[in-house]
Amino acid sequence: MARRLYHEFVEKGTYCDDSRTLHITAGGSYFVVNGWSEVRRGMVEKHRKILKENIHAQGEDTSEPVLGESLALIAYTWLAECSTADELADQLAGNFTIHHHMSGVTGQNESPYIDMPMCLVSRNKGDEK
Repeated sequence: MARRLYHEFVEKGTYCDDSRTLHITAGGSYFVVNGWSEVRRGMVEKHRKILKENIHAQGEDTSEPVLGESLALIAYTWLAECSTADELADQLAGNFTIHHHMSGVTGQNESPYIDMPMCLVSRNKGDEK
């Protein structure tokens, strides 16, 4: 699966643009993950609510709406944890981190996994915001 991410930083040309080919195995279930800027608990709770609704409506754990939302919940939980960890580290070090993009795939073959090869962040000292 080919992925391309473009940012509109006119004065910097192709700064932050990214492209990759992600290799996935046929027969599994997958969710394409996109995180832009910092992901917070609100996004996790939104997907938790949707998952709960889908479980009640579908009944089957292997239905596409339930499995897809389960993978989304894994993905956004991981992104929120990364954002929170960076925020805590920033407070200790006096830095400021910008998450330009975090993209990849969450999947389920024999077990769930997350593969996020397209993550671009910038770190600045606190006085350079």
